[in-house]
Amino acid sequence: MGTLSNIRLAPGLFTEATDRGAVGRWRDGNMVRWNNGLPETVGGWVEKVIATVPPGTPFRGIARSVIDWATLDGIKLAAIGTNQRLYLLSANVLYNITPLRASGTLTDPITTVNGSSLVTITHSSHSVFAGDYVFFRNATAVGGLTIDGEYQVVSITDVDNYVIDAGSNASSGATGGGSVAFEYEIPVGGAESGLSFGWGSDEWGAGTWGTPRTQSTLIVPLRVWSLDTWGEDLIASPSGGAVYWWDRSGGFGTRAQLIEGAPRRNISVMVSPESRQLICLGTTDEVGALDALLIRWSDNEDFNSFEIEAENNAGSQRIDAAASELVAGVRTRSGIVMFTDQSIHLMQPTGDELVYEFRQLGSGVSLAGPNAVIDAQGVVYLMSVDNFYIYDGVLRVMPCDIWTRVFRSFNVEQRRMVYAARNNAFSEIWWFYPAAGSNTNNRIAVYNYRDNLWWYGNLGRSAFHDFSPLYNKPYGFSDAGVLYTHEDGQNDDGAAIDRYLVSEDIEVGEGQEILHINKLVPDFKELTGTATITLIGRLHPAAPTKTKGPQPVTSSTRKISTRMRARQIAVTIQLNEVDGRFRMGEWRAEAEQDGVRI
Repeated sequence: MGTLSNIRLAPGLFTEATDRGAVGRWRDGNMVRWNNGLPETVGGWVEKVIATVPPGTPFRGIARSVIDWATLDGIKLAAIGTNQRLYLLSANVLYNITPLRASGTLTDPITTVNGSSLVTITHSSHSVFAGDYVFFRNATAVGGLTIDGEYQVVSITDVDNYVIDAGSNASSGATGGGSVAFEYEIPVGGAESGLSFGWGSDEWGAGTWGTPRTQSTLIVPLRVWSLDTWGEDLIASPSGGAVYWWDRSGGFGTRAQLIEGAPRRNISVMVSPESRQLICLGTTDEVGALDALLIRWSDNEDFNSFEIEAENNAGSQRIDAAASELVAGVRTRSGIVMFTDQSIHLMQPTGDELVYEFRQLGSGVSLAGPNAVIDAQGVVYLMSVDNFYIYDGVLRVMPCDIWTRVFRSFNVEQRRMVYAARNNAFSEIWWFYPAAGSNTNNRIAVYNYRDNLWWYGNLGRSAFHDFSPLYNKPYGFSDAGVLYTHEDGQNDDGAAIDRYLVSEDIEVGEGQEILHINKLVPDFKELTGTATITLIGRLHPAAPTKTKGPQPVTSSTRKISTRMRARQIAVTIQLNEVDGRFRMGEWRAEAEQDGVRI
């Protein structure tokens, strides 16, 4: 009979070797973290039911940005930017604060077709696009239909006419509506990066009007909002668009307004909290020409003042780099770290008439997307297209124990979806990213900066926020627009989460001898529910595997009889049960060298 020995495996997952080569490591897992050195189940998530104004209005688009803050009178708010809308969340009520680009009155603009729900709106030089949202008020009935409220544009007939869907069929063909008030929201953005096959996507005159093109050179980027606070107010800018201001004093239902003095096209914007300056990255110059490597900042305490004068602190600087565009910026203790598609730069206040100075930190680093970087306790962590990096005064590659899992299965075409967030309670950085073949974030890679270890899981969130007084928990959004509070119970909104760990291939000496594991002694510090244990054995790395189990383990299980013989044996621990959770210590095995032929 063998003796009991501890199974000692280092914390964290490790995918950078073969199963046999991952000596002393866990080689696979899902939704299991290490907390103070011990593996435990990651907390679950619960849907938060949100009311909308007006009631029953659906959440439009995919959330790509989120920020929250408190007003001077203590009201907790969040802003959410989707590819279609800008929202404000307060007391679990969602308000549409998307900026308007046009409003006014049209005379008899509505034309119906008998038996059809499609309605043509006539508006000279309307400038709307398919997918945009339009609003109408005070229209009289036309063809049995009263056009009132919100509609999404179905198609563009020409520069003076477009089509909406009324939701029900007209009883006759007619034109009219009387004096109709209209409001047009700013154009919607892309839900993912890709090619457009509509108007303007091919050469002039290619094909007939209204026919989708079969080829395109026009790339429609995924829309990401820049969100920041200006005191108790909100600053917001959709990628490639203008800058808007939501004024708290106007009330929650007030839409964000255009900042007239700010540049009209910006890749990203942010606020310098020390000097209260609006900073625009990849923006237009003084005459309105777009320069994707230009930075401009406003005067102190005035986001409308960008004109450079001797008596103010407005200014500009072009990043001189072998790059094509600025991607994002993040505030940290040393200044503002800015990212182009090929390099990283530091923007620091000087305290004199220069206002800011700039220096390059590194090159050859391509940030995955505008939300792929985050500051945690003065240290910047980022995901590029082929590595993770850290900047703490020195820019360097982060050694990554799960590099193969992440970067050999990463949909680089949709890299702008990557979303980095802190989970401060566990000293973790979470990166949500799309795996190969997925056009949505469906995986998570996690770095624990306290213990310098990695884990991963199958979990998709389009936007995520650390612990917040808004919900007293971290929260995130699914692609369907559902808001979930995280570290909230142990379930996937009531359903079980499949959690598991798979060990290295354990062997005797150099792996030449047969290993006999007679029994396992589990060590769970906490265990709710029934876990299962499976042994996977083989004679050599390329040999077929044989399994023993799964065998159930509860909090009262003292030992598990296994009687497995092989040269290499891996242990799988799995928990897939509603309300199931565990925190695991160091297991022991009764094992010995076995000379029996198998």
